[in-house]
This record gives sequence, C-alpha cells and structure tokens, in this order.
Amino acid sequence: MKKWIIILIGLLLLLSWAFLYFVPQKVLTMITEYEPYTFEQILQNDSAREHYGIYDNDDPTDYGYEDVEEVMFTSDYDGKGLSAWYVNSAPSSGQCVLLLHGRTSNRLKTMKFLELFKTAGLDTAYNFFIPDLRNSGKSEASSTYMGYRFADDIASSMKWVRENQGQDTVILYGFSMGAMAIETLLAREDLADEVGQSYVSKVILDSPLSDVKGQLWAGASDLGLPEGLFDYYFQDFDALVDGFGDEMAFGYLLSQNSRPTLIMASDTDGLTPYPLLINQLDQVGDKRHISFHTFTGVPHVKLYQTDSTKSRYTKLVSEFLRQ
Repeated sequence: MKKWIIILIGLLLLLSWAFLYFVPQKVLTMITEYEPYTFEQILQNDSAREHYGIYDNDDPTDYGYEDVEEVMFTSDYDGKGLSAWYVNSAPSSGQCVLLLHGRTSNRLKTMKFLELFKTAGLDTAYNFFIPDLRNSGKSEASSTYMGYRFADDIASSMKWVRENQGQDTVILYGFSMGAMAIETLLAREDLADEVGQSYVSKVILDSPLSDVKGQLWAGASDLGLPEGLFDYYFQDFDALVDGFGDEMAFGYLLSQNSRPTLIMASDTDGLTPYPLLINQLDQVGDKRHISFHTFTGVPHVKLYQTDSTKSRYTKLVSEFLRQ
C-alpha cells in the first residue's frame, strides 16, 4: 500500500509540474504565435470573403480607386519584408490615412473602409496606405507580441509614405490589435523620432484591444492558471517587449497621447471585452481628446459591415475627420 501511495504522490507532483510548465507555455504561445492569414485563404473561400466583408472585391480598384500601387518595403526594426497598397486618390494632398488590421487578419479586411470614405465624400481628401503588418497577408512571418512589433511596422509605414510619396500628415485608423499597436507606437520612446518626423493629426480606434495584460489574464484564468503564477510568467512576455508589457493598456497609453482620438466599440464584443475597455478609459485623467461611442449587440470589428450600425458608424467617422 505504501508503495502505491508513493507512486501516486509522484504522479501528482509530475502532473503539478506539467501544469505549472506547459499551461504558461501555452499562454505565451497564444501571445506570440499564430498562423498568418494569406490572400489565398481569403480570396478562395466565399465564407471568408463574407466574414471579411469584401464579397466579390479583390483589391482597392474594385471600390472605384483607379491609381493603386502594390509596394514592398521592410520594417526598420528587423528588416522583415512587408507588403502594402498605396492608393493615390488625392494627388495634391499631403495627407494619408493608414488602415491597420488586427491579429489573424490582413489588409483585405481593411480595404472595405475605402467604401466608407467614398460614401462620406472624403475619398479625394486623402491618400491611403493599407499594409499587411508582419505575419499577415503577403508580409513575412514573424511574432507580433500583441501589437508591440506591429508598432514597429506602422512606424516603417509612416516613413515609407513620407519618403516615397511626400505624405507629411497621417491619420492612423486601426482595428483590434492594430488599435493597440497605434497607441503603443505613439507612447514608445524608441519610436519617438520616427513619429516626430510625421505629423499624426488624428487617431481612429475600432473594437480596440485595450489592455494586454488583462486580456491575457482572461485567457490564462480560463485555463486554470493561478493569478500569482500568471504574473510570474507575464514577466517572460514583458521581456519580449522590452519591459513595456504593463504599459500596453489604454489607461496609460491614452494619457500619453493627446491627439484627437475616436474610439468605437461594441458592448457585446467577445474578443476584445468591453468591460476591459471601460475600466481602462476610467483610468485616463484628461479625456478631452477622446470621443468614445458604444454600439450594442455587434460582433468584433463588425461595426461598419453590420447593416443596422453602418450608417451611424459612417457618420461618426465622417464628422470626426471633418472637425
């Protein structure tokens, strides 16, 4: 009997060790690794086209934009190859809108917002840059770290439109993790020089990831990881993002960025939880630069492509840009 008790205790210790090691590793993998969504996966699948809201459209020319260039450039951080569309819709304008997708997505998903600008009569006021950020679309595979490395790619995108197209003013328009990447970019001291060389006039955030640590803790707690152990292993992520992990939260980030900022979110968003966003907004002291609008009953990043909310969404964006 004693022998079996010893064996049982040994098995329990082994299982405990496995839990303490493999669960945090799984959480960290969820943070850093995911399969890129290629153009072929979307364009060759009708249900994926519908999910992206692009239907029969393949590129910006299908939205009535004639002067479209596909470009390749590199991220200044590590030389990763990046791909993008530059839409020259306002040749005499020095203003460019960057449409920035989120996690497990690519630029095909954001190109439909070109339709919004036509509807609002703003298509000739701006040029557009629509990149595949790293690990997306036609760009090179790489870890993204919840938008931290997306921020490097956005900085390189801003540099490209400034140096190659003379666009000295940009509007950053981001979705989900792309929204977090924008705010991370604007608060990172190591990217301040690049941001400083381009004038970021306004920011639009759709269904934003607002609290990286809170979001990751929600996933870790679902896997049964104790909070104390999660905090310990979060340090691994923090090291990967140069000690910026705790700062990847809107309470901090929006307090560092006073540019006019439009935020739109659904109170039933299942991927970037609304309560996390509200909690973070409550932590922002001066909110005078923030225009925040709630939608009800709409899925993640579907505010524009949902019939019942499309008109309101278009009006909010149009009025914000015209202010």
